[in-house]
Amino acid sequence: MSQVTVKTYYSAAELAAMRLPMLPTSKGKVLAKAEREAWPSTEVTGIGGKRREYAPPAPVMVAIKEFVVKRLLTGGMHESEAVIEGAHCQNPRAHAAQGIHGENGKRALSHAEIGTGTEDGRQSGWHVSSLPGNSQPAQSVQHGITPASPGRVHGAAEPVKTSIGQARVPAAALTDRQRQIAEARAALLREVERIAQVVGREKAITKVVIMAQDGTLPEHLARLVPVANARSGTDGKRTLTRRTLYRWFNAYRPGDVRAVNALAPKDQQTAVRIPAWAPDLLAYFQVPQNVSLAWAVEQIAGKHGIDQDKLYHRARRFLDKMGNVERHAGRMGAREIKNIKPFVRRDSGMLWPGEVYTADGHSFDAEVAHPAHGKPFRPEITTVIDVGTRRAVGWSVDLAESGLAVLDALRHACEVGGIPTTFYVDNGSGYKNALMSAPGVGMESRLRFTMTHSIAYNSQARGVIERAHQTMWVRAAKELPTYIGAPMDAQAKQKIHKLTRRDIALAGRSKYLMPFNAFVAFCESKVDAYNNRPHRSLPMMFDPALGKKRHMSPNEAWAQGVKDGAQLAVVTQEEARELFRPQREAKVLRGEIRLFNNLYFAHELTEYHGDVVRVAYDIHNGDMVWVYDQQGRFICEAGFEANKRAYFPESYLDRNERKRIEGQLQRIDRKREDVVLAAQRGEKYIKALEDNPSPTLELMGALTAIEEVVPAEPIIPASNGRPIFMLESDRYEWLMQHRDAWTDGDRQFLTQFVSGDIYEGLRERFEALGLAWSGFDGNVLKVAV
Repeated sequence: MSQVTVKTYYSAAELAAMRLPMLPTSKGKVLAKAEREAWPSTEVTGIGGKRREYAPPAPVMVAIKEFVVKRLLTGGMHESEAVIEGAHCQNPRAHAAQGIHGENGKRALSHAEIGTGTEDGRQSGWHVSSLPGNSQPAQSVQHGITPASPGRVHGAAEPVKTSIGQARVPAAALTDRQRQIAEARAALLREVERIAQVVGREKAITKVVIMAQDGTLPEHLARLVPVANARSGTDGKRTLTRRTLYRWFNAYRPGDVRAVNALAPKDQQTAVRIPAWAPDLLAYFQVPQNVSLAWAVEQIAGKHGIDQDKLYHRARRFLDKMGNVERHAGRMGAREIKNIKPFVRRDSGMLWPGEVYTADGHSFDAEVAHPAHGKPFRPEITTVIDVGTRRAVGWSVDLAESGLAVLDALRHACEVGGIPTTFYVDNGSGYKNALMSAPGVGMESRLRFTMTHSIAYNSQARGVIERAHQTMWVRAAKELPTYIGAPMDAQAKQKIHKLTRRDIALAGRSKYLMPFNAFVAFCESKVDAYNNRPHRSLPMMFDPALGKKRHMSPNEAWAQGVKDGAQLAVVTQEEARELFRPQREAKVLRGEIRLFNNLYFAHELTEYHGDVVRVAYDIHNGDMVWVYDQQGRFICEAGFEANKRAYFPESYLDRNERKRIEGQLQRIDRKREDVVLAAQRGEKYIKALEDNPSPTLELMGALTAIEEVVPAEPIIPASNGRPIFMLESDRYEWLMQHRDAWTDGDRQFLTQFVSGDIYEGLRERFEALGLAWSGFDGNVLKVAV
């Protein structure tokens, strides 16, 4: 039958930590109770100085004993986490040798001392940490094992070498196997020390060795012998030797705070010895091309004179011992490797609704119909998210990312949720521009918010908006047949691409492309669905409909914040029209203001000649502008003047659209020049391209039908008034400009040409020139003469 004994004196902190029913749970109240009831006490000298320990009354001692037994039975403390101790030894010097007292009689620590009986009636003591609140596993107090930061051994401090070459390392740096072996060895050494108190260490070692060989050791110690030996084999022939025990004693120092750790064997997995070939291996392996290990080994095997197969397995074991992040250094760039490094989670729970907005643009991952010509394109969606509630307060859809798209999304956000205190965005051109941040005229200074930019190439810092893009827009794109994201099947993606282009060529539109107006309504429905869907980053609430708790939705979190007292600076549509008109500075000259090559005039500007004023304009209407002085006072409305470059006023958007079309025409002209130049170089050049395929081979291969190519010359009219065409595209352009001159031969030519690759390559040019193919309807055919 096991017998449990506990010590007599305890400190107030120990008693409070046990949380016994009849005692207070704070140190101060335990002290007050002990003084009030005059508990017997003694003064103990410890590491931090002197302290007073108390002997609780009998009822409390019974509760302490029950507490310790319960911890043992429930696994709160385990025998493998303790070291055998001579708890009933009456010799103080022996106590000091066993580590219960220090050199000057100082008690190491005050923990529960538990004695258990063995089969032969001898008492063995277990000295364990039994107090609640200990964050570290139960350790043997006399060995003073202190916790250390967990982690790989690569970054651990330099271990202290013992006389036999063992390393004393923090307990947390040991593996489970090392810890079990060290504790088993310490338990056997404690048994030797217990016997040595009577017969001396030499005879005690001899006795323990003989008992181990004869199998007469107590059962609990006999089970520890194979564990302490740390050798393979299960035949039971491996026992203890004098040399082994002396080696353990030589490494073991009871007064050392890391004594047990010194008994642990070396961990072969973490005891890394850098081989001579390792630097060369890493030089080939840690490169951004992400080469295979087999290739890297192949490059260095000959240099080091090692068989390639053997070196591969050595290299694999060497890399397995490296840290998971360290192994990818060089194979991942500075931005990519951030995805596997530790990060900081930002807490947005203290933010009020409307306090911090974050915004970003997203290229939609599906094609829709362009609002101008109906061709497939990917719209740009700008979304504004309230960080505190995750609500999408504003959004806009545009043809491409621009400052105007951001401005429209911000206008929508301010109308719905109010003007933010902070606007957190990236470093894109849509945010770092004069429209947003110019002093006096930028949105930041006019709306009185603070715009903060994240670190470049650090999208992890804006996880709120990036996650919203995945939830709203990536999911939405997958609902459309024209989805072109990476998860889309390559064959299906190619098929839908060809179908939409064929439909556009034949009918000018495709049933697979969502019209732009329908797409805008589609986006609005997705934003509404997102705002009403429970968000797992928001607090929990009880849902009566479900009968259980769930996370709040962004709309519910916003409404709760407003109910709790959030102050929103919401603007009306009338105010928004004035607030969100872009402004630029311009100089007044004789009552005129020049803006985007347009001249605006007002008599009220006469006295402002030579002054720089602020001019607000409407991006959709160029008929007038609104003029303010540098202090923001309104001066007048200036109307479009007749002495400007264009006869009719050109709005800001019209000007941008004209510039875009001019750029498209220039690119088409360059493409046409490339095609003509390739044709003039002859069939040999084209054949060389066919032998060496390139991205333009398909277009260039169509020109092989030209039997003979001659240098470009002026087009010579034929006898019937038709020019002599050197290229099929020239003939097509002339026919589209002279529809009344078509013949049956022209009809056959046009049918073949518009279905060929040359027409497809020059389609944008023909559309810009108004010569796009529209069919034969309404055309007069003539018979060739």
